[in-house]
Amino acid sequence: MCAQESICDDWFLPPTIMPIHYSNWLDQHNSAMISPHTVGMASAASAFTIFGLYPLYFKQLNHIPPLQVALHRVVWSFVVLVPLFLWQSNLKHFTTTAFTRNTLGHHALSAAFLAGTWVLYVFGVSGGYLVEISLGFFVNPVLSVVLAVVVLKEPLRQAQWVAVGVAMSGVLVVAIAIGSFPSLGLGIGTCLALYGLMKKTSPIGSVDGIVLEIGVLVVPSVVGLVAFELQGTGAFLHTPEYAADDWLLIGSGVATVVPLLLFASAAQKISFTLLGLLQYIGPMLTFALGVFVYHEAFSTAKLAGFAFVWIALAVFAVESLVTSRNERRKASIVTLATSEEIHSTTTAEVFVVDWSQGPTTPVDASFKVILVDKEDDRNIGSYVTRNSPSYYYSINRLKIAIY
Repeated sequence: MCAQESICDDWFLPPTIMPIHYSNWLDQHNSAMISPHTVGMASAASAFTIFGLYPLYFKQLNHIPPLQVALHRVVWSFVVLVPLFLWQSNLKHFTTTAFTRNTLGHHALSAAFLAGTWVLYVFGVSGGYLVEISLGFFVNPVLSVVLAVVVLKEPLRQAQWVAVGVAMSGVLVVAIAIGSFPSLGLGIGTCLALYGLMKKTSPIGSVDGIVLEIGVLVVPSVVGLVAFELQGTGAFLHTPEYAADDWLLIGSGVATVVPLLLFASAAQKISFTLLGLLQYIGPMLTFALGVFVYHEAFSTAKLAGFAFVWIALAVFAVESLVTSRNERRKASIVTLATSEEIHSTTTAEVFVVDWSQGPTTPVDASFKVILVDKEDDRNIGSYVTRNSPSYYYSINRLKIAIY
């Protein structure tokens, strides 16, 4: 009987199981595949790098009205994403869970926040506000925490309150430095935070949600593009000399979907704490492009405001990392069952493994063989035989290791 509820209720220890030394199993495992954690890290870093370098792409479309660029981005994202989704997903399950009144309403609102982010982003790139765009992405985690307090009634720890206060002070300093409220940056940050809140409370999976949201947006986007064409102000398929623009508009769908898929893959393989730290790759690259490539105005006073925001993010990140590790350490403590609780006659070695540091001392007991990755909250379960794992599973966010 499992000590707590988990997703592996159907696992049973085979009676023929034989213990082996951990290093033999690890050698065989490493030779067969790359660690999921490594794949997740690479996927996340790639996704956020693409996000951060988006301005290089959309700057090539500066001569096209930003709203049209955003509408094309929706349409071509839909064209790219839907075939991949149909190939990989259970369509019957999707239609059953997604097409309900509550789910459609939820993701229609979520789609509105996503559209707001995309439109503001393209306007910002076109207008030369990359530094302000990066500010929006930097303050997004802090705004998300504030929303969690206000809407979800989640309590803030002391260090988080400090981070919120310092970040808001930084925004105020930036506002004073530029002589106006950074509405574009905070608009992007707020839309992202609201979008994240909707995703957190979504009744369906993240990938299904993205498909549904873009599906909600595609019809009004097509209508808008047709209206531009009828007015004679459209920017698509007009003259051969603008063929490059057509391909860039079509390619915006690929440029949008690829990092989304990489992000979705990474979210399944690494902890959300690590994912949250890696997300700063994006705004740092956008900030660097604005200051060093496109030479946007960046005064000492504005730098001071950004420094406040960066300090707040550092406090927030360190506090989250420490808290997350403490929680994982508690979750990965193994409590051996008493003799009265052991009903199986099969005995096998149980390894509780920190992937980065090697195994703990093996214990003879009647337990399922579970390998717990305490570093990134990813748990790996395996039955171990003399020569190789007879079964191997990669289980995300499994909390209980002992049966």
